[in-house]
Amino acid sequence: MAKGGSPASSSKGPPSTVANSLSTAPSGFPSSVSYLTAPLPSPGLPKPLASVYCAPCPPSLFPNPPPRLAIKSPTSPLCGQAGLFNAGSKAIPRGTWIRDYLGVVHLEKEADSQSDYDLSLERHEDGEVVGIDATKRGNEARFVNDYRGWAERPNAEFQLRSWEVKDGQGKVVGVGRRMAIYAGPRGVEKGAELCVSYGRGFWRERMKEGENEEAEED
Repeated sequence: MAKGGSPASSSKGPPSTVANSLSTAPSGFPSSVSYLTAPLPSPGLPKPLASVYCAPCPPSLFPNPPPRLAIKSPTSPLCGQAGLFNAGSKAIPRGTWIRDYLGVVHLEKEADSQSDYDLSLERHEDGEVVGIDATKRGNEARFVNDYRGWAERPNAEFQLRSWEVKDGQGKVVGVGRRMAIYAGPRGVEKGAELCVSYGRGFWRERMKEGENEEAEED
């Protein structure tokens, strides 16, 4: 999974059916992974950061109803890994919110260097990096693959989305932020596998790991 983020994107609200439609694990979701409907804070995540990146999102603040997706064997040449497909009856239009990327939100020092499902959320002014890892806990967004080696270009992209958090009296008391997958500039064709760019940093790290393994074998 990618290790990089994109500029923030604000949310505007759709029907309340969004939460219910995403409350259970879809077909093909592995039993070894806990299905999440909201991000979870790691033990070491400071409360101020948890209040932002793990904030509940009211159904009315999802950008649109979630497109229908399927988890199945990938088009991409990734042996043993599943892919995420557009299972709807038509193409997903450009700019459509597809899914939030859910997992365990953590600080950089807590990151698992071997994880393929760890995504950077944001780097703060103090240099602190916040990430989210869907290795053991996540949702269907964890199955989106990189486009390199099999597709001409990505048809989807990562973006941060934000919304105002209000108290019972309607007063704004904070902001919620999540990384999400959106349809790219050309949309996602019917039946197509969703693919994004994991970023050059991800592949640089994988190349280093491969070189280190070869050196150890020598």
